[in-house]
Amino acid sequence: MAENETLDLKHVNSARWRKLRQLITDGETDEKILTEAEQCLYRTFKNVCKLIPVDRLLSAAAGQNGEIYDIVKGCRMARDYAQLFEREANQGLDRQPIMENVVRATLDNFLDGTEIEAVPSQRWRSFSALNQFYRGLNQLFDETIHKLAQKIVQHPDKPPSLPPLSKEAKEERRRELNKMSLLGR
Repeated sequence: MAENETLDLKHVNSARWRKLRQLITDGETDEKILTEAEQCLYRTFKNVCKLIPVDRLLSAAAGQNGEIYDIVKGCRMARDYAQLFEREANQGLDRQPIMENVVRATLDNFLDGTEIEAVPSQRWRSFSALNQFYRGLNQLFDETIHKLAQKIVQHPDKPPSLPPLSKEAKEERRRELNKMSLLGR
């Protein structure tokens, strides 16, 4: 994790999510938004899995035996994410749906934070228009959320690896980095 980044769930202006917020504000295509959201989620949980005991939190959240409160209390870093497991604790659910709920809550938190920047804009005249767009995106996010949660549940002590980018996405990312680089000028 970069030194200037934060994993604070309440910090919606995190650099990790800035590009996604810009794509939404600019009204980019669903595919670009989905690809960037997927990258953001994977990068976030790659770091979260290193900082909190995901396996123990999932087991405690599924069993709801009271142990989860002690585990969360012991999490000094990325506590906001540990608290999501506590919030999603449900005795009747398996580990997979709990993890999916945690990933979705993380995404929802950051999407909610984009509303202030995105509305009003040329693309989004009202909050209801943006929320309608989000509802449509949520169906597209389902597969990404399911895959990420599945990777984490299957290997909770191993941070999930980023999904591969298409050649076009890699080239676009390279161009963006060159714009910021002093060497590319």
